Amino acid sequence: MPGGSGDITVQTWSHPRYGWIIIPLEIGGDLVIDMVLSTYPPISYVSERSRDTLVGLGFAERMGDQQCLLRNVRIEGQRVADFEVRVRRTVVQTADGILGLDFLNQFTDVHFHVPTLRLTLTDP
Repeated sequence: MPGGSGDITVQTWSHPRYGWIIIPLEIGGDLVIDMVLSTYPPISYVSERSRDTLVGLGFAERMGDQQCLLRNVRIEGQRVADFEVRVRRTVVQTADGILGLDFLNQFTDVHFHVPTLRLTLTDP
């Protein structure tokens, strides 16, 4: 159960150079990391730099060298379930990580309104 309250709606933005759809994740209420939304990879990733920052602040738990659990995650103030990410030295330039299909699989419906770049995720 990601948020427990129905829909989660987020205003995404398009990366000015690469055109990626970016979702800002609020971690622990104090930190925002920019994640690229992608349906290509089956799993989500964060960079080593992001992992080190998140673990150092107590917002993530190491689960081996190449995996960690993101805790207390919110999207525009709306709670989502803690979730695991893999760690890579670099993920993408100018972003902290990638949200892959494993993240989207938490939801029963994913709706992206192209003209406004609004993303709506529906809880199961």
